[in-house]
Amino acid sequence: MIMCPLLFYGGSREEDMDFGQFVVMFKSLFFEGFARPSGGMKTVLGLLMETYAKHGGELRLETGVRQIVAGNGAVQAVVTDMDETIECGRVFSSAGLWETVALCPEASPGDVKTGPGRLSFMEAVYVLDRPARELGEEASIIFFNNASTFSYKKPDEPLDLRSGVICFPGNFGENGVEGSPMARLTSIADYGYWMGIENPREYLKSKIEWSAKALKATNWVTPDFSRNVVFRDVFTPKTIKRYTGHINGAVYGAPDKMKTGETPVTGLYIIGTDQGFLGIVGAMLSGITVANLRLTHKD
Repeated sequence: MIMCPLLFYGGSREEDMDFGQFVVMFKSLFFEGFARPSGGMKTVLGLLMETYAKHGGELRLETGVRQIVAGNGAVQAVVTDMDETIECGRVFSSAGLWETVALCPEASPGDVKTGPGRLSFMEAVYVLDRPARELGEEASIIFFNNASTFSYKKPDEPLDLRSGVICFPGNFGENGVEGSPMARLTSIADYGYWMGIENPREYLKSKIEWSAKALKATNWVTPDFSRNVVFRDVFTPKTIKRYTGHINGAVYGAPDKMKTGETPVTGLYIIGTDQGFLGIVGAMLSGITVANLRLTHKD
């Protein structure tokens, strides 16, 4: 169970974690604990966007990149989905290692033995009619496992109901957080099953069915609050694929990380989870670190 929180919060490799990442995660979770920014991640993202614009950055939303162009071993340009070519000498890709390779085959690392990650998740957010403390739950976050051993791998069923993470944001700190009381439940999911559902009605039906099963599977570790749910929102590996483009809906990316951020293409760098930093804060620090190093020094 020592591995359970670490893997759920940053494990990209099935059944294990690189020792260096284990040390970082162990210290972060067990020694430093959890925190939540006031106002949630929207506040942090707003500050980042404001600072970026203040320094002359241009942010283009809803603009996909179709290709990263390389020539003579160096990056030259990116081509958007609207056929716009943007010439550049540096590209920092947070798409993921193998997703970047799909955009620029020349960036494929020859010494990496493993391929894309296989771990994906389903997460259900339940808005409650009263705070969790009034329902008898004092914890802010619970990692649970109802099997003789903890298994962290792609499940044979749509969800692995044996383990998961349940979070009650309102229980963070003495006064909790603003907004409606809610609970958030995360389970390991099978990407193939969810991507295989093409009919929207069947997809919705499966989300309702399996989110109910996942919630019922937590009754042994937290009070049953199913009758207190007033609204439910569920995302699956299919949602992750749609909004991140990650192969297999792998939130934590590929098992092997590019620690330096470098690729075989000069000027093309990997940032984010596949560079090696973990979690939301890690992904931001990764971009900052690599950009500071590569934009202020010549290759």
